[in-house]
Amino acid sequence: MGKMKFFFSSIFKKTDSLSEGMAEHERDYFYNAHTTMLLEIGKAMKSSFTDPDQTMNLITSSVTLILNTERSLLFLNDKNTNQLNIASASGIINPDILKNISINFGEGFIGKIAESKEPRMEHNKVKIAENFEVSEIIGAPIIYQDELFGVLTADSKRAGKKFNENDLKLLSILANLAAIDIESSNIHKAMKQRNERLTALCDISRAMTSTLELQKLLDLIVDKALALTNATSSSIMLIDEETQILNIMAFRGLQEGTSERVKLKVGEGITGTVAKTGKPILENNVRKNPHYVEVAKEISSELAVPMFYEGKIMGVINVDSIHLNAFTEEDLELMTTLSNHASVAINNAKLFEKMSK
Repeated sequence: MGKMKFFFSSIFKKTDSLSEGMAEHERDYFYNAHTTMLLEIGKAMKSSFTDPDQTMNLITSSVTLILNTERSLLFLNDKNTNQLNIASASGIINPDILKNISINFGEGFIGKIAESKEPRMEHNKVKIAENFEVSEIIGAPIIYQDELFGVLTADSKRAGKKFNENDLKLLSILANLAAIDIESSNIHKAMKQRNERLTALCDISRAMTSTLELQKLLDLIVDKALALTNATSSSIMLIDEETQILNIMAFRGLQEGTSERVKLKVGEGITGTVAKTGKPILENNVRKNPHYVEVAKEISSELAVPMFYEGKIMGVINVDSIHLNAFTEEDLELMTTLSNHASVAINNAKLFEKMSK
């Protein structure tokens, strides 16, 4: 509660600075509108941890209410594509028009806001998308600690009025509130996801100790690696001690025949480099890595971690994604832990296999 009080206090300070130089009636308008805004956004922030979509809708609804506009749109930045996609829309809208709107940085009115990270106002007609044009529009970037989350817009004032600088300032404050709420939601989501993944990791460890069948164990490891990291493909490669060749022993999400087709020498490719150095590699754009050996054309990101047993490298676990920037340091940490457990379990299964012969 104390943090919330401090937050609203800081917002009022921003309002004081923004209202300097206004006439008395303008200042009254500004404060009254701002009070309404805080009430609406306060409702949104209460639900932000459990329902981010509802929060976005309340933000755009607040914009149309406070600024008396026909519409408000909230675009979020997709870090994988570097495009702005609609996350929420309120007002007079044809849903079919908004379905597939994606805006590049620097493209049109909204793209220029994202590129410059500065609010803008346009009193002439602006084309948002095919068959979607507005009479006038204002927009503000949604920024948290210099990171662009998206863009918030309002268009077409009602009652024949025009947007002014006060409207743009109010929209900017709403965008600031949206940024803090999005960041709070992201933190909550990350913490929840981390707890879920740590629980899953414990379950995986128990599952690995419940079988001594080598192939069954290898299949289990690639399945769990895929699930832990939300990857699109995964594989586990073991080193043949005689030939020093890495062989795919199990995989998911790759074409049939991959295990027969792909044979890597220690030191070859990202996986071979990991096997040689004993150091993991997190590569979020494989085309920029000179060591990369193409296994599938659609792969964009790769995370490879070594498996050690008694100080010796025995193999590598890989996860891949068709998306750029797919993996994080947390993924690396989880995969390293998985690798440590997997190494012991695989060695036990190998020993059991030898004893059974």
